[in-house]
Amino acid sequence: MKEFIRDDGVALALHPEIKTSILGRPSANPKYNWADEDYIKGAKIKLERWKKRLAELNALGVEVKEKRILEVACGNGIDSILLALEPVKRVIGIDIRLPLHLTSKKGRRHRKLAKQVLTEAGQRSNLWKNLCELPIYFTEADATNLIFGNNSFDLILSKSFLEHMIPLEAALKEMHRVLAPGGLMYHVIDPYYWLRGCHAPALVDIPWAHARLSKDEYRRFVIEAYGNEAGEKSSEWDATLNHFTPREYRAIFDASDFEIVSWKETKSAYAEDVLDQHPEVLETIIDGVTHDDLLCDSVRVLLKKV
Repeated sequence: MKEFIRDDGVALALHPEIKTSILGRPSANPKYNWADEDYIKGAKIKLERWKKRLAELNALGVEVKEKRILEVACGNGIDSILLALEPVKRVIGIDIRLPLHLTSKKGRRHRKLAKQVLTEAGQRSNLWKNLCELPIYFTEADATNLIFGNNSFDLILSKSFLEHMIPLEAALKEMHRVLAPGGLMYHVIDPYYWLRGCHAPALVDIPWAHARLSKDEYRRFVIEAYGNEAGEKSSEWDATLNHFTPREYRAIFDASDFEIVSWKETKSAYAEDVLDQHPEVLETIIDGVTHDDLLCDSVRVLLKKV
């Protein structure tokens, strides 16, 4: 297949190299074939990204000292562990799955990476001893039905989470409930319509396919190109994401019970280069999506409970 024909007859060219290129950045998530040196590289990347995240908070005047902090969608928990090394009161990391606690090979990979991160951070690599001594706790939880009492936290953090939260309003309501008056929330969101905003499981060989095809067209393309099983998996993944532009996120936050303290949209230079190479994308994007939406790789929003 060299092109895909949309329902309106418009042909979209396939570029087999695009998916590999998009996914080519160094990974901080352990893979099944990682060697020891990969864990060292991954740990350095993870630690550097955490330092940037902490610097973002500091630049916004967000203090972590002596704060009760909730990290929503903590993933493998490494950021929560690094946060607990700061002079915080406590950190609780929640997710619907906690890879760090799995007994499988995947769990062992994440624990090995966490130990290496601790080593790179100048700490003992004894993971469980650190977890016992640090003011940190992990638990599986649903952000739309949090198990914590009212006003339990001073600061809530998340990264690459809200784009998965459906319905978003329900999660915001719960986070508002558990946040203390005057408390802050800082969310980093991957907007759906930028180059890799659909995330890796839904990336295909059409640049910005998720911004140029309807849901039904996307499913039809994946089935035709990769088969029924791949089509179903990609469609199921795509259905877990909010198909929101930054403007739609802003409208939801404006309508919430939070005050927006800071709002920043960042653009991807890499996405801009890819768009320059594929100008036909702009001529075939779906209604409601703009040029800037294709380039906006993050929305960083600081909210306050008033």
